[in-house]
Amino acid sequence: MNTMKLGIAVLVAFATVAPALADTIRCESDNGRERYCRGNTRGGVYLQTQLSSSGCYQGDTWGYDGGGIWVSAGCRAIFQTGGNYYPNGYNPNGYYPNNNNNHHNNNNDGAVAAVALAAIIGAAVVASSSSKNKSNSGDSYETTYNNGCNAGTKDRNAGKSRDYTRHSGSYSGSNEQAYSSGYNKCWSN
Repeated sequence: MNTMKLGIAVLVAFATVAPALADTIRCESDNGRERYCRGNTRGGVYLQTQLSSSGCYQGDTWGYDGGGIWVSAGCRAIFQTGGNYYPNGYNPNGYYPNNNNNHHNNNNDGAVAAVALAAIIGAAVVASSSSKNKSNSGDSYETTYNNGCNAGTKDRNAGKSRDYTRHSGSYSGSNEQAYSSGYNKCWSN
């Protein structure tokens, strides 16, 4: 296998292993109080499932720092971490709370090691059998977040209700979370 194919194999292996390092954190604001849930958030955080009827808006009723996730104003949700959703450490909410509460951590080091090994072997097979390196990457999280922010600001200034879905043609399904986070953050500012 030549050097370029080996390099591609290693990059594919790392890209495949990153989701395996993800963690699920359930964090709930009780009676409207702020709560901080510890966890490894260095790879980014996104809201996986909202559990509350109260809105969960990134930067408004939830956010995160390097040590965990905070929720407030009745936001209750399950968050996914470890997916590197903020390139170059970009954190759009910038809020860093001081209180510490609960963190639910799933430690699957053995499973991660097995996935890593399978990913490396799979990447080597793919690299050795493929002659082309195809790339189909969409907009970055940051770009999509900023586009949502701009739309949220325009809608707020025009007196429209908070509803990012009216701009559904401006983002793909895989970028919806980034767009909605930016929209909601800037609509409420």
